[in-house]
Amino acid sequence: MGLFTGIAGTFIKKALNSSKGSSSSHSTFPTNVSSQPRIPRKIQKDINKKTNKFIKEHVSKKLGNTLEKIDEIEDYIHLPEDIQNEASKKVAGLIINLALTKVAKILPGKTPKEIEKSCKEGDHLYVSRDTYTHHALYVGHGNVLHYSNEKIHQRTLEGFADGAEIHQIITPSKYSPDEIVQRGYRRYGEEKYRVLFNNCQQFVEWCRNGD
Repeated sequence: MGLFTGIAGTFIKKALNSSKGSSSSHSTFPTNVSSQPRIPRKIQKDINKKTNKFIKEHVSKKLGNTLEKIDEIEDYIHLPEDIQNEASKKVAGLIINLALTKVAKILPGKTPKEIEKSCKEGDHLYVSRDTYTHHALYVGHGNVLHYSNEKIHQRTLEGFADGAEIHQIITPSKYSPDEIVQRGYRRYGEEKYRVLFNNCQQFVEWCRNGD
């Protein structure tokens, strides 16, 4: 997941800060006045996960994916304050990435074969989906590393493109091409995807410029 999630995270943080700064002892968000006990968060998350899976398989994959992203945002709202503060730093990083992308040079879309001929190892690639951009790190020999199904996989350019044109983002990097690829493979198989705080774009940016 790419650029637009950072904006959503920023608005969430502002809303949280606004509610904390209120002089009232009550939440500024609507509350349920029903006397019925609320479902524990852990159980609710399990229900949501099963519901989203059913919707993706039997109703609409796109709708199911959207509902999963909403659940990610709700998880953020329920985080303890110290973790929210750490997450906010990462959201700030997303905003920086957005600004970098605005000033970066984005090359016209190419076919996988054209990308293989023109790109070098460690280059930042992305494709446009219906409602978001999906990013990957080119590792050479027609392959990329990217977050897919919440895990970092290696995949061919053709598989990554999935019928779309592939764009290259030209931005400065503080590592050599070999170092960038090595950093990517250090996280191969990682299953720590978070739509707001550890997404496909942030993975590529970390490989190229992270600590």
